[in-house]
Amino acid sequence: MRPGCPGSLSQRVQALLGLAPFGCIRKWRVIFALQMLRTLNTPLAEIAERVGYGPVNSFRVAFMKDVGVPPSRWRLRVKERKMSKERRDDR
Repeated sequence: MRPGCPGSLSQRVQALLGLAPFGCIRKWRVIFALQMLRTLNTPLAEIAERVGYGPVNSFRVAFMKDVGVPPSRWRLRVKERKMSKERRDDR
């Protein structure tokens, strides 16, 4: 493959990071979404838009592929853990 062609770049990214370029982009989008879900009370549709997804359903599918649960459930679990920790700290 010629050094300047798109397939070559894709192969290099895959070899370096273990993911295809689109997989890397999806991972970063999910990482940014995790941070927002953890720290903001922003609606899922707005988070989806901020991290580069159009329809919220596309965001849910990508999130579930990487995290294993829907973003709304993940956010709820984080809040429950935080409340549980605060209760233990109050004792």
